[in-house]
Amino acid sequence: MNTTQVKKETECFVLILTTGIILTFITISVNEAVGQETSSNRQLNVTFDSIKINNDHDPLFPGEWKIDSYVNGQRTQLWMGSELNRVSTGETIIFREKNINVTIPENGTLRIVTVGAEFDIDLEDTLPNISGILDKDLPFLDYSDKAKDSIESIINFDRNDAIGIIAKEYSAENNFGIGSYDECSESIDEAGDLYDAVDTSCDFRLRYTIKEKAD
Repeated sequence: MNTTQVKKETECFVLILTTGIILTFITISVNEAVGQETSSNRQLNVTFDSIKINNDHDPLFPGEWKIDSYVNGQRTQLWMGSELNRVSTGETIIFREKNINVTIPENGTLRIVTVGAEFDIDLEDTLPNISGILDKDLPFLDYSDKAKDSIESIINFDRNDAIGIIAKEYSAENNFGIGSYDECSESIDEAGDLYDAVDTSCDFRLRYTIKEKAD
């Protein structure tokens, strides 16, 4: 092998080695960036523990309640399989397997809202799924107003009653609310129908827990 051939093979080897080092460096950098982005997300679990009825909205019989919860737009139908179809004032209903897992960016927020009604006319009626209108980019007041407005068609023209609402927002500043809560529902303002006005102030107390999910 002459000197020229040796020189060419050496240059080729150096080029391959250099290219390999550069590609390795790029791969490591990308993986680190992805890892940093992933690690900046928070994995949270919201578990709904129980609900205490303070006003069943039915003066003669047990109330027929249907109530949904939304965690960052994800729906859980709290009323299904939970005996809320016949509840009386003062009663507490324990939930089973009513929880939602969410992934939240470090600069994001955790939003929890409920919507519900006491049904008297047609028990086959149900609550609309409002996941599609709960835009995470809305200011929180507008976000909760969307939830309140979603049941108007259910209560306006019959004797179904609105019930109060839970509307909470937690950010990184308060560690996304990690902990346990016993919240009194808020009034939904001028709730009522063609027949009467409905007082929805603290209709129920909702207990829920926010936890950090283990990796």
